Amino acid sequence: MNRPSGMLDRLLARPWIALVVALAVHAALWLAVQRDIHTADPLYYATNAHNLAFHPAELLATRDHLVFVMRLGLTAPLALVYRLLGVSTLATNLPCLLAGLAILAIAYAAAPTPRGKLLAVLFAATCTPLLADGHELNPDLPCAAAMAASIVRFRDIRLYDAGDGARLHAALAPPR
Repeated sequence: MNRPSGMLDRLLARPWIALVVALAVHAALWLAVQRDIHTADPLYYATNAHNLAFHPAELLATRDHLVFVMRLGLTAPLALVYRLLGVSTLATNLPCLLAGLAILAIAYAAAPTPRGKLLAVLFAATCTPLLADGHELNPDLPCAAAMAASIVRFRDIRLYDAGDGARLHAALAPPR
C-alpha cells in the first residue's frame, strides 16, 4: 500500500503527471456538462460569430455598436472555428475549453518549483469560475488565459543597465 508521502514524493518528482490528469479531467468535465446555448450573452456571441463566418458583409454593414458585435477577439476566432468545424454547441464552446486548458498549463508553467507546480495545478483545476464558466461561451476565460500568458511572459522581462542606458531585455529562457 502506498503511503501518502510516497505518492507525494512521486508527484513531486514528476509534477507533469498532475498537469496531464488535470487537463484530462477538465476536458472530460467540459464534455459532460455541455448543454444548449441559452438566450443571453453566449447566443449573441454565437450569432455574431456565425454572421462573421458566413455573412460578414451583413454583420459589418449593421453599424451596430453593441458589445456583442464589438468583441471581435471572441467572435473572430469563433467564426474561424465555425468555418473549420461547422456550427454546433461543442464548436461554440471550444474557445472556453481551450482557454481553460491554457489556464491550467500556464499555472503549471508559472510555478518555479515542483511543489509550486502541484499547488498551482490543484488551485487552477478547482477554481470555481473555471469550472462554472468553462462550459459556456463568454469572453472571460479567453481574456483570463491571455492575461495569464502575458503576465508569465513579462515576468521574464528584466530591466538592466548595459552601460549605455537602460535596455529592455526579454529572456527567452525560463527563470533560473
